[in-house]
Amino acid sequence: GLDLRSQPRTLAELERARDGDKMGFSTTSTVFSAGGQRGFIFSLPIYRHGSPHDIAEDRRSNLLGFVHGWIITAEMIEAVIAATTTPQGLDMLFYEPEAGPNDRPYYAHASRLRTAPLDPPTRTEAGAGSYWSRDIMADTTPWLTLIALPMPDGPLTVRHDRAL
Repeated sequence: GLDLRSQPRTLAELERARDGDKMGFSTTSTVFSAGGQRGFIFSLPIYRHGSPHDIAEDRRSNLLGFVHGWIITAEMIEAVIAATTTPQGLDMLFYEPEAGPNDRPYYAHASRLRTAPLDPPTRTEAGAGSYWSRDIMADTTPWLTLIALPMPDGPLTVRHDRAL
């Protein structure tokens, strides 16, 4: 079986979900039931029926367990990107919000216009040139950080014009 409480980061997220009476999420390096792919586990706390759970102390004492679900990162991202109309010449890199400067992306999607394989850059390398970045949020918590890079020698260029 999978003991979610054995991972400190996942345990902290379960406790945050329980205490806040809200859905929590955490990354997992392997979703075993999905063939060992990387993904995110979502956890919804379930409390005893009819019991108070207005404050964190009540939620802690009346917790029955959690309902869990998961998203396979690669499948989710590819499904969203596949729905776009045309290739644009962007490589999309998805980093965990806590990624260090030398970490590689959690997931990388190469531009559909790319003819050579993408060698995913570290977080520092991705931020060294022109790029666009945005945190993808789940509730009020950063879930993934997207960095979009123009494909080298691709059809897009990045330019910033500033009126003086």
